[in-house]
Amino acid sequence: MKNDNKRPVYWENTNGDSHKFWAAHIIEQELPDDSLTGNSTSVPNGDYYTHTSTKKQYVLVRKWGKIGTKGQTMEQIMFDKYEAEKELDRLIYSKEAKGYNSKF
Repeated sequence: MKNDNKRPVYWENTNGDSHKFWAAHIIEQELPDDSLTGNSTSVPNGDYYTHTSTKKQYVLVRKWGKIGTKGQTMEQIMFDKYEAEKELDRLIYSKEAKGYNSKF
């Protein structure tokens, strides 16, 4: 998914001794072929979906850690683009409130 709405994708917090980074973006993907059979299918985050006209999923990818390290990664699968964007906005607001500044 392009960063069409010009959201930053990477933040750093260098206040005090923390020197932490946080990054997030949304990846738009086609649903796997076996999910379109009409049967309920479990996905990694425990949600369930059934055959609908929606054939896409949105993966909210987060990465965080100490600046200069590989850090940790978490992926959250969603099936509604608006909900994925709303969650990303919530996370951005939370990080900026904690002193993180966008870099790019």
